[in-house]
Amino acid sequence: MRTVESSPGRPVPGRPDPRRSKKSGPVAAWRTDLKLKIIGVTRRPGSPLRALPVVGQKIARGRSRRDVLVLEAHREALRGNPVSYSVQLLGRDYTATVFPRFDRFRKIAGVRGVLRLERRGKRGDGPVFPELIELKALLSRRQRNSFNSALRSLELAKVVADSSRINAEILTAKAALQEKKALEAQRKAEAEERRSRLLADAGAVLDSTFELNELMDRVSELLVRRIADWCAIHLREGEQLQRATLRHRNSEKMGLLAQSFPEVDDPETFRAVREAQSELLSGALPQDLARIVPSGERTLALKKTALQSLIRSPIKVHGQVIGLLTLGSEDPSRFYDRSDVTMAENLADRIGLSRESSRLYAEAQREIAHRKEIEARIRVFNTELERRVKERTSLLEEATREANSFAYTVAHDLRAPLRAITGFCHALREDYSAAVDATGQDYLQRIVTGAKRMDDLIRDLLDYARLNRAEIQRSIVDLDELLEEALLAMAHELRERNADVQWARPLGRVVGQGPILVQTFTNLVSNAVKFVESGVKPEVRIRAEPRGARVRVIIEDNGIGIAPEHQERIFGIFERLNHAERYPGTGIGLAIVRRAVERLGGAVGVESQAGQGSRFWVELPSV
Repeated sequence: MRTVESSPGRPVPGRPDPRRSKKSGPVAAWRTDLKLKIIGVTRRPGSPLRALPVVGQKIARGRSRRDVLVLEAHREALRGNPVSYSVQLLGRDYTATVFPRFDRFRKIAGVRGVLRLERRGKRGDGPVFPELIELKALLSRRQRNSFNSALRSLELAKVVADSSRINAEILTAKAALQEKKALEAQRKAEAEERRSRLLADAGAVLDSTFELNELMDRVSELLVRRIADWCAIHLREGEQLQRATLRHRNSEKMGLLAQSFPEVDDPETFRAVREAQSELLSGALPQDLARIVPSGERTLALKKTALQSLIRSPIKVHGQVIGLLTLGSEDPSRFYDRSDVTMAENLADRIGLSRESSRLYAEAQREIAHRKEIEARIRVFNTELERRVKERTSLLEEATREANSFAYTVAHDLRAPLRAITGFCHALREDYSAAVDATGQDYLQRIVTGAKRMDDLIRDLLDYARLNRAEIQRSIVDLDELLEEALLAMAHELRERNADVQWARPLGRVVGQGPILVQTFTNLVSNAVKFVESGVKPEVRIRAEPRGARVRVIIEDNGIGIAPEHQERIFGIFERLNHAERYPGTGIGLAIVRRAVERLGGAVGVESQAGQGSRFWVELPSV
């Protein structure tokens, strides 16, 4: 026999006492916790009883006298009151006694139960055959076990059948639910696809042209054909709400719809548009219709159209409301939902963009027409201006040619009398020097000096005129050779002034014309050695440096310098900053330099301060 665990230090209730007779001792004993759950069972060896409680079983309400465990008795024992009751098992009568079980702190910890066999036989009764009783009990037990097995089989079959039926019902319900979800998802997908196709087709229509009236008509036709029974589009024009388009599936109801939505709407509707709120009506009521078209006759006309569902969505551009899109359904089985409102809002936004594009296109067309008109006028003016410029240029060129020719002719013809005057003065001084006193000699010298100055002036004028008339033929020239030629021509002047001229070889090669550049260097070096303080030895330094696609030739001197405010002035013709008696010259040399360099495609300039010398530079195209 296996004994279930019990509390240490305390004997299991009902355990057979060795001092007692086995016939009078307990047949079985058990223990429970406070929740009447079996925690220990003891059975006497050789006992025929098998239907006893097991560990882990919880005591439930008894159904007959054959139940060993009675719930009420055990509950009474938990209250501290021992209880005894009778139990009949295998044709014998037993007595069960339950009483509280205490822990070491003398608190009720559960219930103890004991089962004993009752002795009811009296003397004089018939003999008792234990074998017969045991046989009867065995037969009764087998019959009962067979019955119980059949009953359990039937109950099990019923449970299996019920489980199969319930599982089938569950599977059917799940399949129906999944089918319903699939159909609902398919319906939503198809509806979403229809909306997407509608938006795509509407976008294609709105992008097809910039004509606003044609756009609105084509969009309303598409909406009535695909999603609505009627459609109305209103657009703001200044402070009014004007109807852009109106279309109904049934042409007989167009009159009612036109009465409900006139060409120019009232201020109330215009105010509703400025509030910019989308609106959905599913199952339109009379008060809803009155809110949509706030007028008795208009409300009645809209009611006669049998409107069932309606969407109103504002048309916006850059956050500003510029119109209103209204869609109506008269089909009782077709009610708009929030997805349709979202689609209408997207469509309204596209309509707003198309309207803005049409407006911009119209403005652009007007601007283009205006510009074309201006351009046509400008072309006429340019043609006239070109004609006048050509005429004036021709006249100016002719006048310039005449002036240059006149100047050249005059200058050339003036040199002959000057040569005669100079020659006769020299003849007087040589042949009649004894007859002419000192005063006469001074007068003759002054005549010769004045004639020479006039001859220099005429010569410079001829050079300047020749630069204007001559045709420039550019070639690659060596600056060192040109400078050497210029210095050779000035050798007498440089010796007279005891000038020191040096340059850093090589200066490089440029694109220009040799004679013109020789004259340019001659004038610049002549000025450098001329304009120095009295008693100062002229020093001139010449060098070159690259400047991108050009070469800059720099001529530095130690002369009297030039104040910044006069530096641009000195390149003008006949411009002088000093008295001719101290610094002789014609005032044309730098004008010739600038004109020559400019005709060669170069530039000329000066950097100087008064009393600190000057730095003249000439830039020419490099090779």
